[in-house]
Amino acid sequence: SFPLKSNKLLTSNSLMTSITPSNGDISTGITDYDQYDSGMGWIGNISQNGGYKNNQSYKIKKAIADTLIHIGARLNPDSAQAQINVVPGWNWIGYVSNKNVGVAEALGNYNAQTGDLIKSQYEFAYYDNLIGWTGSLTHMKPTLGYMLKSTGTSTFSYPLSTFIGKMAQTTDVNQVAQNIFPFTPEQY
Repeated sequence: SFPLKSNKLLTSNSLMTSITPSNGDISTGITDYDQYDSGMGWIGNISQNGGYKNNQSYKIKKAIADTLIHIGARLNPDSAQAQINVVPGWNWIGYVSNKNVGVAEALGNYNAQTGDLIKSQYEFAYYDNLIGWTGSLTHMKPTLGYMLKSTGTSTFSYPLSTFIGKMAQTTDVNQVAQNIFPFTPEQY
């Protein structure tokens, strides 16, 4: 998912400038997709249908491992760009926060029903009216997309608490090692 807003989300050709694409690479949403062709660039209907949406999630299949760099402005969860429309069945939802938030808090404005299921690429959580969200998915994390299986139709936005406060930090292994084993060449 794309938790930051920017004009680069309008087309795959502008969004994917930081990666090295190969023929046949695919970027897909729940209903739209773009495919890379070395002669034409990224072609398909994501760009034709308004580009990438912050409130939706996408999958990218690449021939070679790469890192997509996306720079933009933080997105207020109350904005129209962040509002999630849910239909019965599977929904590919984006997560617009820049910090890790517990599933119960992140989905606090969603009217969950027994049987609803949310999953990331690695974990899942099931909702029960008596015990709430349970499963291996305990926190929603920035840039991960989520699939939400809903039993009803609703609209929700992430709580303002997902916008306010300290952003998620990635752990720099080299920095941690430097703090544990400081390198002081002047001692040698």
